[in-house]
Amino acid sequence: MVTTSSVSILIPTIARPTLSRLIREIQPQLSTEDEILVIGDGPSPGARAMVEGRDPRVRYHEHGPTKTWGHSQRNFAMPLAKGDYLMTIDDDDRFSSKGLATIRKAVAEEPGRPLLFRLIHDKGIIWEDRAVRCGNVGTQMIVTPNTPGRLGVWGNRYEGDFDFIVSTLAAYPKDALVWREEILALRGVAKNPAWNERIAKWEW
Repeated sequence: MVTTSSVSILIPTIARPTLSRLIREIQPQLSTEDEILVIGDGPSPGARAMVEGRDPRVRYHEHGPTKTWGHSQRNFAMPLAKGDYLMTIDDDDRFSSKGLATIRKAVAEEPGRPLLFRLIHDKGIIWEDRAVRCGNVGTQMIVTPNTPGRLGVWGNRYEGDFDFIVSTLAAYPKDALVWREEILALRGVAKNPAWNERIAKWEW
């Protein structure tokens, strides 16, 4: 019998209205065992209202306030996650309609390994080349096994996502990272109409 790995999706939030849209994009893709953990940066009644009563697989937790780009919230949420794999995304991002299917396919092909997907952002697509460096990797790209002792730490600086990726990979053999061509997410809200037209032409 083939088993499907479950995924925990961590969403730090400052209660942006776009949180509700992001949950709507992810929710139809959830399996029975998947979950979304929304973590408020301090008291966030607006975020709680967007989450509670929606779906038992979508849960709200509160942490902070810290104002550390969501990195403290991610560190807080990781021990709460029950999925076989972890990923994280910001509350103003967009998630591919094929995102979880893409992750499951990659996990089936490369079980037990950290995966680095690609990301649309306001200047193009990253990763540009297969190098773990600031500006070439990001929060929304890493999907990693939820393995105690092999999860890194999100740093309390803007580049805290880079810190997490590097510290997680340090717990694996050098060749463990799998570079994936598929795009999982669009970072932030595209404000340029020309950019929106460009995004609309991409399959992601």
